[in-house]
Amino acid sequence: MAFSVLGSAGIVQADEWKEGNITISTNGNVLTVSGTGDMKNYSKIQEWSKFNGKITEIVVENGVTSIGDLALSNFIAVEKVTIADTVKYIGKKAFSGCPMIKAINIPASVDEIGDCAFSTTVGNASNLEKITVDKGNKFFTVEDDILYNISKTVLYKVPSKLNIEKLDVISSVNSIKPEAVTNCTSLKEVNLPVNVNRVGERAFNNCKNLQKVVVNNKDCELAIKSIPDNEGLELYGYKGTNVELYAQRNGYSNITFVPLAECTAHKWDSGKVTKSATCTSTGVKTYNCTVCKATKTETIAKKAHSYKNYITKATTSKNGSIVNKCSVCGAKKSTSTVYKIKSVILTTSTGSAFSTTYYNGKVKTPGVSVKDSAGKTLKKGTDYTVSYESGRKNVGRYAVKVTFKGNYSGSKTLYFNIIPKNVSGIKKLTARSKGFTVYWNPQKTQVTGYQIRYSTASNFKNAKTITMPKAVYSAKKVTGRMANKRYYVQIRTYKTVKFNGKNYNIYSPWCAKKSVVTKR
Repeated sequence: MAFSVLGSAGIVQADEWKEGNITISTNGNVLTVSGTGDMKNYSKIQEWSKFNGKITEIVVENGVTSIGDLALSNFIAVEKVTIADTVKYIGKKAFSGCPMIKAINIPASVDEIGDCAFSTTVGNASNLEKITVDKGNKFFTVEDDILYNISKTVLYKVPSKLNIEKLDVISSVNSIKPEAVTNCTSLKEVNLPVNVNRVGERAFNNCKNLQKVVVNNKDCELAIKSIPDNEGLELYGYKGTNVELYAQRNGYSNITFVPLAECTAHKWDSGKVTKSATCTSTGVKTYNCTVCKATKTETIAKKAHSYKNYITKATTSKNGSIVNKCSVCGAKKSTSTVYKIKSVILTTSTGSAFSTTYYNGKVKTPGVSVKDSAGKTLKKGTDYTVSYESGRKNVGRYAVKVTFKGNYSGSKTLYFNIIPKNVSGIKKLTARSKGFTVYWNPQKTQVTGYQIRYSTASNFKNAKTITMPKAVYSAKKVTGRMANKRYYVQIRTYKTVKFNGKNYNIYSPWCAKKSVVTKR
């Protein structure tokens, strides 16, 4: 040990042990295994376990290639374990006696797991809920939260907190590891199919509610204490086999041996589904011999995925997506982008952009064009709906609301103007001394009045504007201008309307310009 400091509250501050190229250290409540190569295998609990009530997390870092036998056992407060993907071997009883561990993940690199690596012997308690195996591991697999070798011939571990009352061991299994099913207190019945030829020591230790075990293999070896001596437990097997001798050999008094009838040829019933197949795991169908009550199981193939589209709707500012995935397990089949809405415009009947139209006494209903950021034109009724403000006949400003639907969400409101008819033009423009008079034919329908503008520049730069507030006007005298100067003149109509509670003038375009030279 290189150094050790113990805090005033009894929490480990720092400790370190060197074992060849491997360092075991503690810092706070975390124990870390670092370095390169293999840890040693141990035959007894090591010195660093003296802090077993303080350490709550164990981290095995990259570079470490094995976790030695008994190396990290008896840490009774550890809840979290992280194993680097350089580890190939997890030793015998490596994490035994760590009852608070809730989950174990087996990296893709692991190719061997020793007996009782995750068993619990401290106080016959365990919180292990879940075992997972990284994708790409060629030696181990998990089905229905149970750990097997890749070919599913060896059952390594059933998490103690897995809530099952009946365990129908799958038909491919031929051996069950020592202490593989310890502390499964919900378990009441176990069926071992004909392929199972060995059940390891203490395999079902502390399964205190286990009441029935059926062994269908005449040559199956039940290791010492593999089946617990629970009061009232019935052990089914064939007469004259190891199963019948098991209770006598171990001096058990609570186990009752129940003989299975001999059959020259089993007569199987139609079978019962004892575990339904899903899209993530196979199911089990169990058959019973109507003569001898022997059982056999067969695997039910996985169900097909039930695919469904899950839509994140696009808006005017953000892309959406369509994810096609299984509604049961979440497996993704495809993902596609729903591109955001880029443009929403009003259009004429020919498809060109629209913002204003002249009053003609008829209702105006412009079209709508919506495109996404990929240039696709969206479909009315499928991707959006359109609602128009009532009226849309008289001069005024009108709203068109586009509401997105389907794969899109949100809305956008557009506006267009119905503008008044203009005068037909300037009827007459006569010169006056330092001024002029402009005449026009009045436009009285849907018109409030007129505007006249004039300027010495043909582009009407710095133009002056006169407002004529009544539609009945037809002439205007302009005086006080420069003598012998050419003036350019235009006229337009306007109508005052209410918009958002305020008066709003809507103008026609300016009529064609005329010019006049003022007199002296």
